[in-house]
Amino acid sequence: MIKRDDEGKIVSVEKLSEVTSELKAIEKLLSSAIKKKGKLTEEEDKELAKCAADMKELFALVSPALQKGANPMELIGFLKQVAKMKELSEKIKEFKND
Repeated sequence: MIKRDDEGKIVSVEKLSEVTSELKAIEKLLSSAIKKKGKLTEEEDKELAKCAADMKELFALVSPALQKGANPMELIGFLKQVAKMKELSEKIKEFKND
C-alpha cells in the first residue's frame, strides 16, 4: 500500500508492484498531455507538476531491499514502466521547450 502524509506526499510503499501501478496512472496523464501537443490548461499543467513530484518521491522509495522483495516479473514490469516514463517525459520536455 502506498502511504501519503497529510500534504499528499508519498512517504512509503510496501511492494514494487505498487510503485509500478502508480507509475502507470502517471503515464496516462503524461500520454494525455502529449496528445494535446503540450497545449495544456493551467490546471493540467499543475497536475503534470504534481505527477513529476510523485515520480521523484516514488523513485526515491525504490530501495535495494524493496527490489529484493520483488519477484523477477515484478522487476521486469517496473523496469519497462520506467523506460516508458522516461520516453514520455522526454516528449513532454520537447513541448515545454517549443
